[in-house]
Amino acid sequence: MNAKNKMPESRFGYTTNLYAETISFYKNILQLEIYNSWDRGANDKGTIFKSPNGSGLLEIEEGETVPVISGASLYIEVDNIDRLYEMAVNQAVRIIQPIQNTSFGHRNFKFEDPNKLIIGLFEYLTLD
Repeated sequence: MNAKNKMPESRFGYTTNLYAETISFYKNILQLEIYNSWDRGANDKGTIFKSPNGSGLLEIEEGETVPVISGASLYIEVDNIDRLYEMAVNQAVRIIQPIQNTSFGHRNFKFEDPNKLIIGLFEYLTLD
């Protein structure tokens, strides 16, 4: 597929010295689909995951230091928030905010990845 036929992408990415642990977290615990990965040796390794709703990408690259991710959060709209919350609890994911309904029409929860990035998953509540 050439660039003219591709949908525009949106990516969030960072490098980490916890590369293997981070990849395992997103692949095995959150069960995100891998979009692309590479290992060219000599600190040139990375994995790109599809977001749960398929509208964005998360790029993790191997680095030599702990990333400093302060004040940043990643929010992703999903289907079946209750199932994902149950999965996160069963996998002992570090929950930052338990599942709740908000006054602005979301059902959501927040958790931390191995690098302390806060990720919020949400689903719009059905309005009657």
